Amino acid sequence: MELICFPYAGGSSRAYSQLFSRLNQHIHARCMEYPGHGIKSHEPLLYEIETIATQLFHELECTNTFHSDYVFYGHSMGALVSYLVARIAAEHGYRPPCHLIVSGKSSPTLPFTGRKHLLDSEDFWQSLSAMGGIPDELMHDQQLKCYFEQILRADFTAAETWQWQPARPLQCPVTVWYGDHENVSFETASAWRQVTTKSVNIQSFPGNHFFIFDHSPLLCAVINQLLAPVPVQHAC
Repeated sequence: MELICFPYAGGSSRAYSQLFSRLNQHIHARCMEYPGHGIKSHEPLLYEIETIATQLFHELECTNTFHSDYVFYGHSMGALVSYLVARIAAEHGYRPPCHLIVSGKSSPTLPFTGRKHLLDSEDFWQSLSAMGGIPDELMHDQQLKCYFEQILRADFTAAETWQWQPARPLQCPVTVWYGDHENVSFETASAWRQVTTKSVNIQSFPGNHFFIFDHSPLLCAVINQLLAPVPVQHAC
């Protein structure tokens, strides 16, 4: 089983390297890379999330991902990207993911009012710091901040300017995780039920927007249980 992960804003293909360190051996996790990030830092940044999702879809299509069992996971911006890639795959007639796991993101069907990408530099970084997940060394290194600000602004522009358009529901179960001290509630998480015809499981965890890194063992255990192999029944 392949667990394909999509980074949060500003994240790279190494975003979840520690988070999913305790997955069962039959689950193979790999993380996608957005243009302009990490090993793709030589590529231009993208400012439209549909363009990002389409490019990642084609990358997965080239590796024949959609012809085998796979699961999508994304946190925050990655949750939206993972949903859009699954939607594009369905539009092309491919099999859906066995499961879509999202965290730190209200349903894409709801209006999004975030406007961080429009803030001046000081307010922009204060807003990000309040969300958690920003290392202290980054906050105190002006050169690093200048480098990452352009990446983060591109990602927030992509995520915050996207608008929901009605689409055919996915044909896969969805699991939604959210922190009890972030800007996601049970009600906004429950609205993910509007994007699929299958079951939706919602679970909250203590913490802020980046609660996932405080609960790595538990989240791995949840994924191991969700993706446990189905026992083969032999005829008597």
